[in-house]
Amino acid sequence: MSGLDQLSETLLPGIAVNFCSSVALPPSVERKAERSITAETANEERLRVARFTTMAIIAACLLSWDHAYAQTVTDGSDSVLGLDESKATIALVGQGMKAPSSALYSRLRHGRAGAACGEVDATNRMGTHTGPRSFVADTKAAFGGILPDAPELRHPSSMAQYQAMQRTIELYRTNCAAD
Repeated sequence: MSGLDQLSETLLPGIAVNFCSSVALPPSVERKAERSITAETANEERLRVARFTTMAIIAACLLSWDHAYAQTVTDGSDSVLGLDESKATIALVGQGMKAPSSALYSRLRHGRAGAACGEVDATNRMGTHTGPRSFVADTKAAFGGILPDAPELRHPSSMAQYQAMQRTIELYRTNCAAD
């Protein structure tokens, strides 16, 4: 027995019972039913249609499984870095965010000294996007950050946060800043 047959026998009977009564038969099958084809043949056709539909839904889900992260890169620049490095960069930059899944990334590129550069449009605590801000991420050193603005630099919450901001600025200057 093939894997498809096993899947059909294990997953589909419950779906097919609920689905078969709502599946409209193709016109050719309806005509055959009018010619006194038994109800059993019509039910077999409904089951076949239900199996096909269910398998199509499962295939569509499986094909789109690993591409959810790509929704956060708005301009397709993740292809410049490659799939793995793009994921790592997005994960590093997203560590300091309250809602990393809502961030929109753009202009991803390789920096001069090996780090990844780009822009991120994160959301504030009200859930609205604040506009693009530059970021830098060094996947080898497992460090990434958004370039701080002046109010953040003037009022850090701790010495560790201030040092992280200074490290981000230096990494950005080394990799991403225009000469």
